[in-house]
Amino acid sequence: MMDQKDFLDLFRHMEWADAAVWRVVLDRSSLGEDPELHRLLYHLHLVKWAFLNIWQGEALEFPAESALAEPAELGRWARQFYTLLWPVLDRITAPDLTREIPVPWARQVVDVLGGDPVAATLADTLRQVVLHSIYHRGQVNTCLRRLGAEPPLVDYIVWVWQGKPPAEWATIDG
Repeated sequence: MMDQKDFLDLFRHMEWADAAVWRVVLDRSSLGEDPELHRLLYHLHLVKWAFLNIWQGEALEFPAESALAEPAELGRWARQFYTLLWPVLDRITAPDLTREIPVPWARQVVDVLGGDPVAATLADTLRQVVLHSIYHRGQVNTCLRRLGAEPPLVDYIVWVWQGKPPAEWATIDG
């Protein structure tokens, strides 16, 4: 079973990888005009925000995709997630990882697949956020290549080989 340190590493890598992708997106302003890329980036970060709100017992209220039409706005929203995430992750204890977390849209997904939803734990939802992000970041990188940009190399092992550096959000932070 993964412990708190393992989860923190996965989330540190996720932030590092997200920041690397955003640097490419924002360094070439024309990339942000692609509707598929915008949709993927919005969805990637929307799900992160949804789980953060669930973990904190907050309502699932988000800006509409159209409200974040400019790439820089969407990037700042992505960056803000991490500002709010770290205090939440820092408070997680080992017993918290086994706590059941009701996911409001579980019934909808299971209705499509069949069966009844089984309860998910905090550990399950933490894994989901990281794995969901990897999946869609791969789609974003494919989109970047299609648009003529060189996607960043964001493999976990590359992050490890580089000494697990912190995320570099300079493009977004100003």
